[in-house]
Amino acid sequence: MEGIEGRLGDLDYGGQFLLMTCSGGCVPAAEAKRLPVLLLDSGPVGGITGTRYLARMLGHPNVIATDMGGTSFDVGLVRDFEPVRSGDRTIGQLKYYVPNIDVRSIGSGGGSIAWVDENRNLHVGPHSVGADPGPACYGRGGTTPSVTDAHVTLGGISPDFFLGGELPLDETASVSALAGIAEPLGMDTATAAAGVLRITEALMADLLRRMTIEKGFDPSDFVLYSYGGAGGLHAAAFARELGIGTVVVPLAEAASVWSAFGIAASDVLHVYEAAELMIAPIDAAAVEANVKALEQRARRQLEAEGVAPTDVALRRFAAIRYGLQVHELTVPLAGGQIGDREIAAAIEAFERAYEDRYGAGSGYSEAGFEFVSVSVEATGTISKPALATDDDATAEPARTTRSRRKHWPELGGFADTPIFRREDMGPGRTISGPAIVELATTTVAVGPGDVCRQDALGNLVLEVAAHGA
Repeated sequence: MEGIEGRLGDLDYGGQFLLMTCSGGCVPAAEAKRLPVLLLDSGPVGGITGTRYLARMLGHPNVIATDMGGTSFDVGLVRDFEPVRSGDRTIGQLKYYVPNIDVRSIGSGGGSIAWVDENRNLHVGPHSVGADPGPACYGRGGTTPSVTDAHVTLGGISPDFFLGGELPLDETASVSALAGIAEPLGMDTATAAAGVLRITEALMADLLRRMTIEKGFDPSDFVLYSYGGAGGLHAAAFARELGIGTVVVPLAEAASVWSAFGIAASDVLHVYEAAELMIAPIDAAAVEANVKALEQRARRQLEAEGVAPTDVALRRFAAIRYGLQVHELTVPLAGGQIGDREIAAAIEAFERAYEDRYGAGSGYSEAGFEFVSVSVEATGTISKPALATDDDATAEPARTTRSRRKHWPELGGFADTPIFRREDMGPGRTISGPAIVELATTTVAVGPGDVCRQDALGNLVLEVAAHGA
């Protein structure tokens, strides 16, 4: 960080050097150097903040945000226009206690390795071929089969239009790499490649279930945002499996760098917490004193960082649990003076959130209530990237003369498939599946029965047909 600061000074950069944190906002470099733990998992969190920014524009209160790149598949939730948060994270065997946006990851990306174990079982991941040598189709000497090689073999990715044609792919190398797992399985390469993609999508769907159903959320109540360079090829498949009806590929070409966009759309954010266990009846005056002390710290720090008082926003929260329980839920605390009425309102919000999370009738107020901690989120608003809109919409379907053979599990094999590119699209234009939307930095699969349209912001919106539709 100091090296970057020095280089920015050499370039006479007049702005501030900010870094993304796992809490969902940015902090100046000096704060990041003081508390580097804040940077853990901050990259995927950028995708969630970008999702919240776009979701507010599109009117999507509940979003499952998914990011599939080269090595991993990351998932987070936005609920009621706010990211779902956690008070701790675990990396390996180490747990650290920092307020963070809850993002979970598995080793499932475009570079994930397909392999067969000694019992002739097919697996995908968690290891990756990386960028060098990369998938076999990159032509850099790699011979290990990957998810990307499976897509090339099955016609999902064009060998001639990868990165807009800047990186021609070797389809023969992909087929040869897939043969290495097809032979021990006793199947042809196309069937093996289809198995690789099916396992990949099952792993991703399983993570989505753990992030939603196991936490008391119904996936069908959410819109799914799919970003990362590889996300659009799989999103409709695992959305269909979970009963999700709408998929958004944000800003189309920008989907591959969506986490970077989200960082650019973030504000300065500091989170201050006071841990003090209070057992009901809660002392409202003590809660008020803790909150006021945190707010004073927040204002002083943001002022020292050059944030104008008019750009400061403070939000209060309380972590509450039932007596004798170890897990708490965080709910908002009212602004202004905190008295018994505000404490009662927070407890009511906790009980609603508890039953919403764990099911009707799961609450147990007879156990009493405990305030575990109070916290303050201090936001310093900074400028955001503007999104241009194109209101020159048409209801006409998109048209193309391109096509290639593409394998579709829903159709039981290969089918001649229309291929659409950016010049074929436009606001309001629709595409009926099966089809492929092929952009320079990502590819979107529109399955049989699905419909894809481009909205005024340039997002690709897929309406996903249910199984058997």
